[in-house]
Amino acid sequence: MFTARELATLLAALQFWREEMTQSGTFAARPYFKLVGMTRVRPLEDAEITRLAAKLRAITPEER
Repeated sequence: MFTARELATLLAALQFWREEMTQSGTFAARPYFKLVGMTRVRPLEDAEITRLAAKLRAITPEER
């Protein structure tokens, strides 16, 4: 599904998002959600991001 590099990038991005973006509320996320065509989707909250990261850590990366 994901290589180790891809998974590490996703986890690092989630950590950044959790630390930086969730502190600003949903307003700060709007431009990013617009860029990916998801303007009607509500951003995950801190605890939800933590749960998502735990799910991703459970994935065994593909060998390449």
